[in-house]
Amino acid sequence: MEGFLQLEKGDIDNLEGKVIVYSRILSDTSISEENFLGVYASSNPVDFKEKFGEGVEEEVSRHINQIKSKFLEEEISDKCIFLAAPIPISPADLKLALEDVVYAGEFPEVEHCKMVILSSVQIYMANYEKQRRLKGGFLGANEIKSPKSLDKSLESDNLESQETYFDIEPEKKSSYIQENYIAPVMHAIENEDISGAKTIVGDFVRFSTKSPLIDDAYGIAAVLNAKAFIKEDRLLHFYFEKILAIVSERFEEAAKIRDQINTIKQRK
Repeated sequence: MEGFLQLEKGDIDNLEGKVIVYSRILSDTSISEENFLGVYASSNPVDFKEKFGEGVEEEVSRHINQIKSKFLEEEISDKCIFLAAPIPISPADLKLALEDVVYAGEFPEVEHCKMVILSSVQIYMANYEKQRRLKGGFLGANEIKSPKSLDKSLESDNLESQETYFDIEPEKKSSYIQENYIAPVMHAIENEDISGAKTIVGDFVRFSTKSPLIDDAYGIAAVLNAKAFIKEDRLLHFYFEKILAIVSERFEEAAKIRDQINTIKQRK
């Protein structure tokens, strides 16, 4: 794994994409909430909104469309978009956390703690980005066989000439995705052209790379690649609905659809 992470909670080979990173200030020998600095970060706006509740839509939207991670270490080349905000931290909170937990170390100065926390968040998200790309294992109609082939495909001339999530204006994203990806995929499936549908989804994976939609793009690819795939598969429709909810900033609706997706996947 690029960069060093002290993961206190979670699976280093299966990162969740949502994390609490904390550091302790060595101002004295006591251990209290005042001695801890923490940040919650997520690659998914739905999770971010659930964590912080109502009133974060404008902040989420601003982050999604403007913030891309800037890595402190040059060797980290993978960049992904994520949302982050400071949160109060106590040892009890960390034990109950449902997210991955990263300990960034202890330092005498607050600014040093903040710098290391930021660096740790960026390293975590860079590695999560790599993991989810590799887990998707899908580009066009063919499965990716290795990390090198994936990186090469993502840097191809075809990708450079294709518009991406970040090229489309926010108010046009929903209609653009429906017209260029969802409708063509559904048309191909209705005509039993699964190979054609996979090719379109491969383009959508490229379109969604490093965006909040990439996990769902990979989810659609996994549905189409399943041996037992049928065109009436409800998962496919739920993924499309969730994607449109996210780009339209209907995060509560997206969270409900996500829960429906998880329920169906658990039953399979």
